[in-house]
Amino acid sequence: MPTSHITLIVPGLLNSLARENQVMPRFEALEVLLARAEQTRLEKTSFHECIVQQFDVNAKTPECIAAVCRYADSGKRDNKIWMCFSPVFLHADKDRLLLQGQSMLAVTEQEAARLIGELNSLYKEDGWLFESHHPERWYASIDSLPDALFSHYLEVLGRSIESFLPQGQERIEWHRVVNEIQMLLHASEVNQQRLEKSCYPINSVWCWGGGQLPDTVRSDWNAVYTDDIFCKGLVQLAGGVAKALPEHVDELFDAVQQCEPGKEMHQLVVMQQTEEDILSLDFTRYLQKLASLEDKWFKPLLRQLGNGRCKSLTLLAGNGIKYYLEKKHLRRFWKRPKAI
Repeated sequence: MPTSHITLIVPGLLNSLARENQVMPRFEALEVLLARAEQTRLEKTSFHECIVQQFDVNAKTPECIAAVCRYADSGKRDNKIWMCFSPVFLHADKDRLLLQGQSMLAVTEQEAARLIGELNSLYKEDGWLFESHHPERWYASIDSLPDALFSHYLEVLGRSIESFLPQGQERIEWHRVVNEIQMLLHASEVNQQRLEKSCYPINSVWCWGGGQLPDTVRSDWNAVYTDDIFCKGLVQLAGGVAKALPEHVDELFDAVQQCEPGKEMHQLVVMQQTEEDILSLDFTRYLQKLASLEDKWFKPLLRQLGNGRCKSLTLLAGNGIKYYLEKKHLRRFWKRPKAI
């Protein structure tokens, strides 16, 4: 009988804003998984770092997020330095500026194309080239790797931007760049038209993820299932094709069933870290998501661990802990499940 080793990345599973001060119902399969798994503390816990750790990445630069995402979006491969310029809405709240993102803006392809054209006109003499192959993902090739540290867009979403602004030797220069872009956006006819339609303006960008494509990316996965653009890009650089995220874990075992007897499959499943999940204070919505994961993933996975079709399960939930479970761990009856 062919068997499978599954690694499951589910960001925000245990640390949603909607959980605060709420009484949680019981999710028995997830509770068993968390209680009886071997737990290992992780040094790097961000969503993108968790993904990178699943591949053998030989990178030229400390980060490669923009270059990899741009490659996945466009299919174009080069050695330029690319940076994400994510379109955002900065919302004034008393003495703070809160960053709101694409789910609120709903940028259209036409709007993105017009604004990208205006940005290219502004930075033509600097040799920067802006591109958008998706209305919510903007990139720019820049002349050199910035001597500054940038916070990832998803880490800032919904928060005051003050403590997340660029740091390092070139921080003032990058503050100036963002201020220039804010002035361009404020004067743009695109935003005038958005305001006339009572839409939130695209009043700033968030710069992050700058670097070059890795020299090499290798993967030992037999299959990767994801809708995340960064993970897709790494799979493509490794010479593979990411499969769409299935609705139900049984689809993974259906694929395993087609293998020759005795073969062991290694499958990676990466669920997207969505803005709606990060920003939502809707406790009912959060519970519905957990209930869906419980029925479609955690219950079937425990069942397949019990019957031996799943040899091992690794869960990364973005909380700094790796959970590893085999069939023998299910017999740890002294480790009693607790409410999550």
